[in-house]
Amino acid sequence: MAASSPVPPNTLIYTSGITVADNPKLAGTVVVDELIPYRYEGRFPGPPETGKYVNSGTIQTRVVQTATGTMDFYWRVMADSTSGTPVQGIAVVPFGTLSDVFIIDYRIDGLGDVPLEGVARNNDTAYVFQFLHMNLPPGKSSNFFFAETTATSFAKIAPVMVWDAFINSPWALGYGPAQSIPLKEWRIRLTELRVRSTASLEAGYG
Repeated sequence: MAASSPVPPNTLIYTSGITVADNPKLAGTVVVDELIPYRYEGRFPGPPETGKYVNSGTIQTRVVQTATGTMDFYWRVMADSTSGTPVQGIAVVPFGTLSDVFIIDYRIDGLGDVPLEGVARNNDTAYVFQFLHMNLPPGKSSNFFFAETTATSFAKIAPVMVWDAFINSPWALGYGPAQSIPLKEWRIRLTELRVRSTASLEAGYG
């Protein structure tokens, strides 16, 4: 399946990267550019337990208004060099409605070291983005990845979090289409989606 296409329900697709030259519709005006810090403690599994670690960094989130008035949403993760483990991915849940999102991919004509590998979606609008080989090392940053949407308004109502092999960061509010649904309806669905999508990517390397 082509990366630059809608993500069908209960599906994981692999991304290949795109530029504004490939899709001129991506050109637009940045109306929001915000940095969201994250920090959390985890513990390596045992037995025997080998101790605690701390992961920290920043999620950069952007909203871009296109020439036609629709909104595209961007994210980029920058992991601090002092982090104890690689970041595997980022979740955005909920994100708009089923009809909002048109294309998901990552930009190869911008900042970042590590590309997006794939994105999974459940039957609703919980999205899990996973980095190449599920590995964003400490001190590295991801490319910008985005959702091209049909939304014409946005709000700070789409929770985001990063996760590693053992635990995820606390939720923080990011931006999404104004029609997003309250987070409480999605916690169980997101957990199920993360497990399913991680297993699918790992199987691809088997």
